[in-house]
Amino acid sequence: MIDENRNITFVHNSLQGSKREKNQDDVLILSDSNFYLFVLFDGVSSLSGSWDFIQACKRFIKENHIQYVSGNKINLRELIYQMHVASFDAGENGKSTCSALLLKSNDNKAYAVSIGDSRIYAFTNSYMEVLTTDDNLSGNSNFLTKYIGKEGLRPDDIDLIQINADQNFLICSDGFYSLMENDRKTYFKIFHYKRKGSIVNAISRLQKNKNRDDSTFIIIRNGWI
Repeated sequence: MIDENRNITFVHNSLQGSKREKNQDDVLILSDSNFYLFVLFDGVSSLSGSWDFIQACKRFIKENHIQYVSGNKINLRELIYQMHVASFDAGENGKSTCSALLLKSNDNKAYAVSIGDSRIYAFTNSYMEVLTTDDNLSGNSNFLTKYIGKEGLRPDDIDLIQINADQNFLICSDGFYSLMENDRKTYFKIFHYKRKGSIVNAISRLQKNKNRDDSTFIIIRNGWI
């Protein structure tokens, strides 16, 4: 619970893609009484070092997030950019997409960044909408125009958006939403199940043996029973 007025809870899971030798998706979730920070990574599978690259990214956030998001700070874009710089300079031979969501106590806004083609959605009982824009070449979803680990990446390549925090959120990799978008109604119904285990099991049944790519999600809900 982030404060007495907002009960935030979450569930997440990841399925290895049937065409992948190793699951290169990963998540990081940090919180204290002042904030929740959710980060999802989708490693570029063609590079064997993407997993190690992502672990370097996670270490940077764990070790440095306080100076960017504690107290009244909401420097989420700068945190993700400096994570990129540190991991790139470390010489890891990998690349990754990254989507991150920051929820602050006593703040009616949520803060989100996304680079690459992982996504953040908002949903309520009546609608679901994608909040982020995929960074890929038009007509070629396999070609990323921006990503963590790209040489020459600039701070303004990472867009920060502010949205109403009194919603529920889905952060997911392209391996997840490529299947979800074919059956939105079924997934939308599952997202509202009360039991977290039921959500994980239902999604696994829908995607198992169908997800050629790694499929990862984080669902964040306000007032989960």
